[in-house]
Amino acid sequence: YTSAATGLWSAGATWVGGVKPPSGAGHKIVIAAAHTVTYDEADGTYGDGTSSTTAANNAIVVNGTLKFSRSASTILRCAGTLFRASGGTVDAGTTADPIPAGVTTDIYLNHGSTTIGQHGMTSHLQSSGTWALVGVSRTRNTTLSAGATAGSNAAISVAAADNWQVGDTVVVASDTDDPTRAQVTTLASGSGTSWTLAALNYNRASGCRIGNFSSNVRVRSANASYPAVVCFSASDTGTMTLDVANVLFENIGPNVGWAGGGQNAPAYYGVGIRGGGAAKQTLYSCVAYHTGTVPAYVISAGNVSAVAHEFKNWACYSLHATIGVAYPGDNCSARFTDCIFYRAATPYTSAYNAGSINTVVSGGAAWSSATLASLN
Repeated sequence: YTSAATGLWSAGATWVGGVKPPSGAGHKIVIAAAHTVTYDEADGTYGDGTSSTTAANNAIVVNGTLKFSRSASTILRCAGTLFRASGGTVDAGTTADPIPAGVTTDIYLNHGSTTIGQHGMTSHLQSSGTWALVGVSRTRNTTLSAGATAGSNAAISVAAADNWQVGDTVVVASDTDDPTRAQVTTLASGSGTSWTLAALNYNRASGCRIGNFSSNVRVRSANASYPAVVCFSASDTGTMTLDVANVLFENIGPNVGWAGGGQNAPAYYGVGIRGGGAAKQTLYSCVAYHTGTVPAYVISAGNVSAVAHEFKNWACYSLHATIGVAYPGDNCSARFTDCIFYRAATPYTSAYNAGSINTVVSGGAAWSSATLASLN
């Protein structure tokens, strides 16, 4: 199915032939250049189960603009790779026009696959285009402003809690050097800076770090046992615009190859950025949350220039016992600024660095079970 005009995904007039694509029928979807198709399906499954380094040979190909509704909550389950081609735009909220409070956008990747890393969401080596995924801004990482006592319905006070809500998933950092004592729980009640946790396993002192893992824009693998890849990618001389903030990335990041290419195509694993010749891009205040046991890095970067793409104010958590969280790839000039790794084996694992370009880590904190960093 190929778009015939700008319009709603659900409208027949938007598509060649005058009929909207049927959900779950295994059809390839193409958003043609110059068309803006607004996805407004409450829950739909689309794609023909394909992935390729060639843009046109993917399950959902965005040559124009794929825009997610700002008025209706939506779920898009991708059977195959969602590929943003050169000149295309994927718009799941922008800084100027975020997905608003009360509306949720869910993108599920690797749907229907029982192969680790078979499909994902990428713009592999494209010369231009835009990725925009922006949810409601909220305090991502903060600290307890008073000690907290372990137990059910544990009362806490925090230094800041902008846009926190009852039901949010939060993580309370370990009270020791042991990262396994970090606890993921929920906000059972409260408002402002005073909240009640559903449960707290250990006492915590004032100043203990706490993060909020919730977002109304969520990119997830359909099955935690078969994680997908995500890579915001440009060619070596290409340009790219990223507007990515306040997003939950859940169970993204196998450290095995994507079906469309070799081990490092399209991503260096996890939520990856390969900036090519693009100007500096910052991915801000997001969550990389990995609940499965599949070996996986959760954020990564690989650049071929001195451009310093940045992960800033992220909250990261991985259950895997040996694989690191952040992977700065070949000759990588990435910046990791004020990121909190609440649970990790090795927070930073670097690959071969062929020159004088350096990865820089500043601010933040990490609890690891192995080493702080494995650097090559």
